[in-house]
Amino acid sequence: MAVEYDVREDSAECKVAIPPKRAILDDAMSILPVTAARDPFKDFRGKRRREQIKLLIYSIFPIVEWIQRYSWKLFRDDLIAGLTIASLAVPQDLAYAKLAHLPSKYGLYSSLVPPYVYSVFGTSRQLAIGPVAVVSLLLGELLTKEFKPYLDNKGIPTDVAKFEKQWNPQYVYFAFLATFFTGLIQLSLGIFRLGFLIEYMSHSVVVGFMGGAAVTIAGSQLKGLIGYKDYTTKSNIQSIVNSIIDHTDQFKWETFVLGMVFLTYLLIAKFMAKKNKKFFYFAATGPLVSVVLSAAFIKVTGIKRYRVKTVGNFPSGLPPSSFEHFDWGLTGRALKVAAIAAFVALTIDIAAMKQIWQTDKLDFVALLGAFFGVVFISVEVRELIVESLEQAKKTDNEQAPVEFVVLEMSPVVDIDVTGIVALEDLKATLKNWNIQLALANPNQTVLGKLNQSKFIEKLGTEWLFVSAAEAERTVSRLVKGPSAMNAAASEKKGSSLA
Repeated sequence: MAVEYDVREDSAECKVAIPPKRAILDDAMSILPVTAARDPFKDFRGKRRREQIKLLIYSIFPIVEWIQRYSWKLFRDDLIAGLTIASLAVPQDLAYAKLAHLPSKYGLYSSLVPPYVYSVFGTSRQLAIGPVAVVSLLLGELLTKEFKPYLDNKGIPTDVAKFEKQWNPQYVYFAFLATFFTGLIQLSLGIFRLGFLIEYMSHSVVVGFMGGAAVTIAGSQLKGLIGYKDYTTKSNIQSIVNSIIDHTDQFKWETFVLGMVFLTYLLIAKFMAKKNKKFFYFAATGPLVSVVLSAAFIKVTGIKRYRVKTVGNFPSGLPPSSFEHFDWGLTGRALKVAAIAAFVALTIDIAAMKQIWQTDKLDFVALLGAFFGVVFISVEVRELIVESLEQAKKTDNEQAPVEFVVLEMSPVVDIDVTGIVALEDLKATLKNWNIQLALANPNQTVLGKLNQSKFIEKLGTEWLFVSAAEAERTVSRLVKGPSAMNAAASEKKGSSLA
């Protein structure tokens, strides 16, 4: 590397240049996957027995630690958030039960217990616990391979969801058993601190899997949108298309129009929020508004008399114990279903596929393998930095506020899409706190991938530095200046690094 300096009176500055793009073959030859599991007992070594017991209790029951810092203000905020989420969870959980081909009431029951359990064992304030679309769909697909979900008029199991009130009890009880073992597997992973296993799944593989699942979920939900009574329980595209074509006589335009109106409303709200931050709450409250307006519209107009099907009434009270219905002879088959469902993760945007292709072709190959069907190392830095900043913000208000965060990138030899997403999340979090992110000493491989993913364009080249020392000098002058954030571009007019 050659560095040209633009000599000034106060310092020597240089500008970081973007390296040329490398061929995919060169990338493939330079990748050496090296992964290591985090030692789950590292925090316990070298501690006294009393401290070890305390750490063990905090590790298994985090509520014991954070409840000591809980306040009435936090309780008030949590109460408001809980009421808001609960109003959305009701229709959402009903739909999740349908994805698993189970009675709708079990969707509500499944969302009741997990939040209480997670409040004792969980550590994340942002994580939503309960049934999710992908797991519900996967569970339904796996269960239907063992038992048929419905019964016809003669009590014979069938694949077609024509007689939805006549559920196959074997199917429902097998779902209870599989869910029970899924919970046991996840509990074991938590107790033995085996969460690092998820790190072996790259961002690309998860995006591909979620992309395929999104298409399947959309196809399975067409039944309610077009008003069909006879519809396949299979999740593959061929079965869905054949079911739609074979029962066109059951199409209900009233249901279709009503569904499209509120679907269009949600899409418009989401689009407006992306274009203008002023409409953020418009998009955030969109699902709740849709639920309230649709329920009120059906109630006032009585449109359900005109071939618009509604969920109907539910039995009051808590459900009875299902433990007595467990058939332990099916344990082996249930464990197979539970093991798959326990390791499924969620929360990926399909739009990330395009970004992965532009950033790293090898990651995109992994994506396609998951989409139609392991993995690359990542840089998980966001959690550590955000946690440190949260602690800094709790210090004395008289101290100088944090205005800049400089990441020393020299230890990072390579980065994949997971690491880039972590940097983007970190940048967004810091921006909300009015803190500027800067990168110091990134190598050519990292810099090239950051440039291809458009991260450097979002960050700004003025926040790239050859060394941590240069970043410190520039940031120090900006902190002292009256217009720190606006002066950044003029501070770096040096020569280039190649």
